[in-house]
Amino acid sequence: MKFILANSVFTDQRPLLLIRSSEFLNLKNTHTNIWTNGCFDVIHRGHIESLRFAKSLGDRLVVGVDSDERVKKSKGKARPFNKLEDRMEVLRAIEYVDEVVSFDNDEELRSCVKVVSPRFFVKGSDWKGKQLVGSEFAEELIFFDLKKGYSTTKILNKYGIK
Repeated sequence: MKFILANSVFTDQRPLLLIRSSEFLNLKNTHTNIWTNGCFDVIHRGHIESLRFAKSLGDRLVVGVDSDERVKKSKGKARPFNKLEDRMEVLRAIEYVDEVVSFDNDEELRSCVKVVSPRFFVKGSDWKGKQLVGSEFAEELIFFDLKKGYSTTKILNKYGIK
């Protein structure tokens, strides 16, 4: 199992989570942490607008990224289009993003959100009414109105990738 944070790769996430917990708890006293997560397979304008919105809510935006296996399970065998490391590198380059982490399963996702202890947990409006793993660790759940016409799945389908 790998846990990736910023520019480092760790093979055992437990010590990292302990270290990061204290760091994020200290930051929570002086910063407003925001959490969002997703596949971010082919970054498009809708992603950028949602990240901009999320960042506008506070000081520190942490983005969780689904592992390749997790994307494959939820989106199909032809996905992801971009490998995890590439998706994370693109996210790191976006000015609104402060930290990027990855997770393989719900337990890891829940642990990541717990460590970040966000004031806001931000998701697209298409997630309303659905279970959001880890949202119980946020003070507030906020839904971002999606930008019409922007969808990674639709973009890939246009080019015959299912």
